[in-house]
Amino acid sequence: MQSNLISIIIPTYNRTDLLPETLDSVLSQTYENWECIIVDDGSSDHTPKVAHQYSQKDSRFKFHQRPTERKSGGNGARNFGFLQSTGNYVKWLDSDDLIAKDLLQKEIQLLSEENADLILSSWIYFDSANTHFPERNRLVKAAPHKGIELLNKMGELGEFSFPSCYLVKRDLVAIAGLWNENLRVNQDGEFFFRIISNCNNLRILEYCGSLHRKDGENKISQKADHKSISNRINSWKLIDAMIQIRKNPQELQTYISGTKTILYNEQRDSGNLDVILENSDFFKEQIRSEKSRKMKLKLMLLKLKKS
Repeated sequence: MQSNLISIIIPTYNRTDLLPETLDSVLSQTYENWECIIVDDGSSDHTPKVAHQYSQKDSRFKFHQRPTERKSGGNGARNFGFLQSTGNYVKWLDSDDLIAKDLLQKEIQLLSEENADLILSSWIYFDSANTHFPERNRLVKAAPHKGIELLNKMGELGEFSFPSCYLVKRDLVAIAGLWNENLRVNQDGEFFFRIISNCNNLRILEYCGSLHRKDGENKISQKADHKSISNRINSWKLIDAMIQIRKNPQELQTYISGTKTILYNEQRDSGNLDVILENSDFFKEQIRSEKSRKMKLKLMLLKLKKS
């Protein structure tokens, strides 16, 4: 294990057109003690060729194909990449997103000064026209120092951060566990819940160093069909279950209640009342607190119709 080596892990699939820009953002880092593990998830285009070219250009890039014994999908690629990595700090980066050239330098400096286990910075959307959208920094401005505080602030504000906003001490991953390869929706939410909830020493970097692509043509569709909605809610049921078996589940009440309210409002406002009733135990607090008499009547009538 190399001291202060940062392992950047990039799962990729059919990103021939976008991967070079992502890898160039890694290559341009002012902090040079990094390795970049690129794991292809079975691309049918020239993505492996692009990744191999970068590994030939700079030995800090390491290219792998996801082995067949690991489950297909981003999580299997992420886990395999982690197992190939050697850094004592880890950053996960999607293969169509970017990091600012001085992000690693600022993160490692703060880690060294504070001896923290986790660094969180801010992020911004961008598109192919290089338009930048308003910075997402409400979590950063809250500046909590403990994982429980950060999670509750997420629930209170209805905010989240992308994987590239975090720099994680390797020991923390060993405690929290790897990515859940059975999840296809909200896998980063579930993974970073475990990371953050096991962290008692995090620091906030007041810097927008992660750029998340808003209009990537190859992004996996998040079409809100019944299956994807159910999978998303099931991922939060898993998180809720992990909270309930904690020694003091109430310490995360703001986090899980805030998240449930967001999910409930999304389904209510989209007219997906069937989904709410199917998950009535999960949403019981939100159903009980529903202020609209008209909506309460609709839910009651639908429940009677199904009984």
